[in-house]
Amino acid sequence: MPWEHIGDNFNGYWPEDSKWISIQANLAIEYLKFICGDPPEGCKLDMSMREHELGDYPTISLWWGDDLSQYPPMEYVNKCQNVYDAWNSKINWSELSPDNFREKDVDDESEVN
Repeated sequence: MPWEHIGDNFNGYWPEDSKWISIQANLAIEYLKFICGDPPEGCKLDMSMREHELGDYPTISLWWGDDLSQYPPMEYVNKCQNVYDAWNSKINWSELSPDNFREKDVDDESEVN
């Protein structure tokens, strides 16, 4: 099944941070479905691995059709790409990374109240 690239925002190293990358991908996919609607029939928004000379990396893609003789629904793809870029540009994924959150020691009762 062929796919069309929508975008990527992943902060981390695949496969070491695969859980964090999956969380980001699922958030992106749900956001795209919320704003753009469900993908056209026979299509699916999902994560795919994009090949690169320096190593493969995950990306959000629209999987479509059964073979390359069919054309992707470019109106939906373009809408998703624009929405994704606008959304992704407003999020600092590094700040949201689980590595930036540590359990806070609460020794002072005033901090609890």
